[in-house]
Amino acid sequence: MDEREFREKLENCLEQTASLREQREVVAAAAGSPALRVLLTASLSADASLKALRSERAPFVRSALEILRNPDAADRFAKSMRKKVEATVVLPAVAARRRARRRAVILRGGWLWKAAAACVLVGLGAAVLYRTRIAGRVARVAAVEGQVALRRDATDAVCRPGTWLRAGDELLAGADGGFAIAFVGERTRVDVSGNSVLAFAGIRAGKRLELRHGVLDASVVKQPAGRPLRIVTPHAEASVLGTRLRVMAGAGSTRLEVREGEVELTAREGHESVVVAAGQVAEVAPETPLVARTPGRDYYVDAESRGGPSDDAGPGSKSRPWRTLARAFAEREPRPSPGDTIWVRGGVYGEALTITRGGAPGAPLALKAYPGEQPMLDGQGKLQRGIQLPREAAVEELVIEGLALRNFTARAWALYAGGARRLVLRALHVADAAVGVWFDGCRESSMVGCDIHDCDTNVGVFNSSSNVLLRGNHLHHARVRENVSISTPAAGVVGRGALSTVVPHAPGIARFTCTDLQLDRIEPYGRELRGRAEGETRTWELVLLFADPAEPRPDAEPIPGGILTLPDGRGWFPLRNNPDWDNRPYSPDGKSGLFEIGRAQMDRLAAARYVYVAVLGKPELGCREIRIVDNEIDHAARFGLTAHTVEGLFVAGNNLHHNRTTAVSVGHGSRRVWIEANRCRANNAVHWYEAGIEVAASTDVVIQNNTTHENRQGIRVSQCERVLVRRNIVYQNRAQGRPENDPLLPANSGGLAFNGGTYDSISAPPGARDNAFVHNTLYGNGHPRCRWSEVRYGHPKCLAMEGNSFLNNAVQSATDAVVFEAWGMPRGRLDGNIYFGTRMLVARWYGTGWAEKTYPISDADGFAAWQRDTGLETHSLVERIDFVDPETGDFRLRRDSAAVDRGQPLALTTAGGAGAELPVDSVVCFSAGFATGDGKRVTPGDEIMVAGKRARVVAIDRERSVLTLDRALRWRQSDPVNYVYAGAGPDVGALEHGIAVDVASGE
Repeated sequence: MDEREFREKLENCLEQTASLREQREVVAAAAGSPALRVLLTASLSADASLKALRSERAPFVRSALEILRNPDAADRFAKSMRKKVEATVVLPAVAARRRARRRAVILRGGWLWKAAAACVLVGLGAAVLYRTRIAGRVARVAAVEGQVALRRDATDAVCRPGTWLRAGDELLAGADGGFAIAFVGERTRVDVSGNSVLAFAGIRAGKRLELRHGVLDASVVKQPAGRPLRIVTPHAEASVLGTRLRVMAGAGSTRLEVREGEVELTAREGHESVVVAAGQVAEVAPETPLVARTPGRDYYVDAESRGGPSDDAGPGSKSRPWRTLARAFAEREPRPSPGDTIWVRGGVYGEALTITRGGAPGAPLALKAYPGEQPMLDGQGKLQRGIQLPREAAVEELVIEGLALRNFTARAWALYAGGARRLVLRALHVADAAVGVWFDGCRESSMVGCDIHDCDTNVGVFNSSSNVLLRGNHLHHARVRENVSISTPAAGVVGRGALSTVVPHAPGIARFTCTDLQLDRIEPYGRELRGRAEGETRTWELVLLFADPAEPRPDAEPIPGGILTLPDGRGWFPLRNNPDWDNRPYSPDGKSGLFEIGRAQMDRLAAARYVYVAVLGKPELGCREIRIVDNEIDHAARFGLTAHTVEGLFVAGNNLHHNRTTAVSVGHGSRRVWIEANRCRANNAVHWYEAGIEVAASTDVVIQNNTTHENRQGIRVSQCERVLVRRNIVYQNRAQGRPENDPLLPANSGGLAFNGGTYDSISAPPGARDNAFVHNTLYGNGHPRCRWSEVRYGHPKCLAMEGNSFLNNAVQSATDAVVFEAWGMPRGRLDGNIYFGTRMLVARWYGTGWAEKTYPISDADGFAAWQRDTGLETHSLVERIDFVDPETGDFRLRRDSAAVDRGQPLALTTAGGAGAELPVDSVVCFSAGFATGDGKRVTPGDEIMVAGKRARVVAIDRERSVLTLDRALRWRQSDPVNYVYAGAGPDVGALEHGIAVDVASGE
């Protein structure tokens, strides 16, 4: 045996990883060779010295081991090691002997202890130098099977048994590969299977392994106190002191199985922990409770026989898997039951899957891609649907994770979920279908971490779905319509035109026909209506008819009556389907319809020259409690996100960009909406009124802490009540994506557009009441050719705008354009704003008879005239605002900015008093936060300051104009009420100087 081979086997013996045969070979070689015997003696002496030091002087040993891993420190450490060992081991031993022997004996035998010390030091130095040369020899690859690569310093090489690992090394096992890792000085062994990636992160605070994806089995001996073996995945961290376990890291979750002992499992997001005992499993996954439970059975589907010969007649085990997904959900034994997991191995599955059963509360049935592998459902351009959960099955407690679905024919869903409850979709990859994922009447369901793209509509939430969460997904490149569509059947105005005929059809039933009725806005739903059973009440729609005998005025009085009457007296009529029309609500040409109507109303219709038809789904069909959080939403053919008739919508933390129309569009009777901390950029390619954020015909909306830039318009609010727009940064919305000769540029490029609507919508009454635009920053908006640049207030077709506030906004323009345009005298509060521009600033308003009045407000006299004629803007001014770096989007205020401490009170107390109920002159600028329909708090209410004292708003009584606070305060009459601020007063604009606020995240 040569010296190199002897050293390697000796190292294995010292690390207790050598086999019995290797130990015998080392002993025999040392007995037969004096040189190898000296090396053996020196290594054993050094090893014993280190062990002694480890027990008594752990800090020193830890630092020594850290230095040992650095090959450049060999000589330096060898010298320091001699001194430290002499001071801590040799000299104390010599001193003890001196006290026990006579001086003469000691002098006579002095050379003995010096020689012994020299031997120990020489041996220790040799071992130190030897171990330092093989720097970082803490863990090694004990075994390799199949194809395994070692990635070190961004370079891949073939991994071989015996390879020593350094911190930062990655091991990549191929489909047929696998490897084992052993550690120095202990019998811990980690086995990693194929299609896995494992990184060795070192031992600074205990051994640390990072399983990027794949399957890991470990047998771990007892670890030192406070220094567990840590196994980290993208989702979780397992702390192991000594046990046997398995970790499975998939695309969307991490699963831990403990076979002996106990393991603490901690979620990396939220840091929730659970102790998993022997015989239990736990799973860390988004929107899933972290609990330890008794595991169910595992079944396997393998179309390509990766794990063993696959056959649908087999037991579905790992070695004898099923071949098709349909077999996993067939009604024959053995069949998966609640709590079980169906593992789908990699490969292509050319089948459609119908799922009619799920799991049970606390024991969901899971359909998952095997970790590290990618199963693909391929429609091959022939199949209509990939995965279908029929509404009549009402599947509950089902998890689908890690699958890919692609290539389904037009008019088909890749994944259709009808009536499901507690459905969880994780880490799916969906492409090329009419609809990627369709939630139809689902409840308490979620889609997390999915990549969905290149479908006509990527995601639909439809038809009375409730408590649905979309979080952390990438939704992009919708080919025809939206990336995300949340709607009910036929919401909003769908047609108008000249009335041609009204003909009695049966007692109480009339048929009407229009010469120019357009129904294209419900076309996506028309196809679905044709496929529904006749008489199924959930498909009925309610129709409102506006008749006018003279001209096509959309504000004509609607025909009264019908089965449903709204508070403002507008009537609704049930639509009657005609079997001759293939169960469609309209004639084949889309021009005629049947309606239940009285004789008097029919006469009015017959006398009308024009009719306006509005269709809205039944109220019970509206979606409720929908959350869209932390998604990337981009490159849709139309909207990034559109939502109609939603009760309880929460849109936060999303990045929406390069959608061809509006990024976030909410409308048609939506209520209780919260839009926060979204970034909307470059959404601006097709229609007239693209914006970063648009809200229309909706009530009780908060739009805050958003950044919107490079769109056609920044924020647009139309025909709404109780909308609060605050702390948004709206800049450089100039329709950059439109050509210079676009005829729509002059009227449709700018920062903020606010109006009372044009009566196009039936979902809300016309006008705009009790809305507030406060503490926003608007900068550099509007194209040079546009009619207005920063703020457009009102609309010539609707002047019913009352009780609105425009306070403490920082408005800075870069063009010779109108910075504030008001159609009709603004009725409400306009004050505390600062306007500035490097070029001429103009304000304009249109009074009685649409007489135009223009004010050059960058001129002192012009601004004074604006204040005098409007009676508003008493404390507003025109002055440079001084942002830190607005051209790069940094809109923090400089200390000497004119906007610092210049804000006006958002409200004043109306009477002195004490307690938790604060009476104020206006509540429109405040919010009690966002809560779900069942009262679960999602965001807290406003933290406010009342005469320098802080409290939080927990409820608002609009009729009494009272804020209910979370604590009792004492105040005087006319005390100012503001958001929390630093300094002598609130600042103007979105960002308060001295208080760190990340507008992009809302924190």
